[in-house]
Amino acid sequence: MRVYPNQYVIMRGPCELRVTGGEIRIMGLSQDLYLIPDTTFTVYSRKGAEIESDCESLATLLTTGWEEVAELISLTGGRVIVIGDLDSGKSYFSRTLYNMAKDFAYADLDLGQS
Repeated sequence: MRVYPNQYVIMRGPCELRVTGGEIRIMGLSQDLYLIPDTTFTVYSRKGAEIESDCESLATLLTTGWEEVAELISLTGGRVIVIGDLDSGKSYFSRTLYNMAKDFAYADLDLGQS
């Protein structure tokens, strides 16, 4: 499957995903093999990539630029509070930021998660 530059591919596990060409990121992590639990996740590639997967593909969307925002924040070493509506992606974005940053602490205080 082709992952086009600056697009999100939204997928669902449980599944295995292998990168056969290029580079992808899932929650800020870049590796060649991902073992995904029973969850929904987003595949992103800045330059495009090829993947093999038994994951269920749900949608393809244009990027919203959150990876670039997370990358900029991770370079600052500063503190961040992420707020938003219920199920708006706060925890997903925060874990992405944590995975991209060095020496960051992460506390998820969203007690009312669905």
